[in-house]
Amino acid sequence: MKPEEFNAIKPADYLKLGPLDESGGLREGLSGYLSLGMAYRLKHEGVKPEVMKSLIDRLQKIGEANMPKNPDSSTVASAKVLAEIKALWTGNETGAMGELRDGVGPWLQANWWTFAAAALHLERIMKQLALVSLPNPN
Repeated sequence: MKPEEFNAIKPADYLKLGPLDESGGLREGLSGYLSLGMAYRLKHEGVKPEVMKSLIDRLQKIGEANMPKNPDSSTVASAKVLAEIKALWTGNETGAMGELRDGVGPWLQANWWTFAAAALHLERIMKQLALVSLPNPN
């Protein structure tokens, strides 16, 4: 795929069934071309890897502070946690970041399994963004 073709990648489309497949594994493409596509879109819109890193760091703190020791399919829906998740996106509500928020948001809130999977996807996007943001060596 050419970088400009990644504009067709929409989190609302590829995450509508959730970040996990029927067997409980990460949905195909989440750690690969879908993350790379979102990284190119974010780069094109001027989002820096540091912005994604800050979001991931805050998300990790939410998980560490609230996830049960033996996570199950229980909901993360305490009002406090939901408010913290919503606050992650403050200042990043438009363009590809807004689409990403809308795509992963429900899965960060659904249960601890999908929270972890969505967080992993966001981390992969951050790493891909860091790579595609490096200066061209040529």
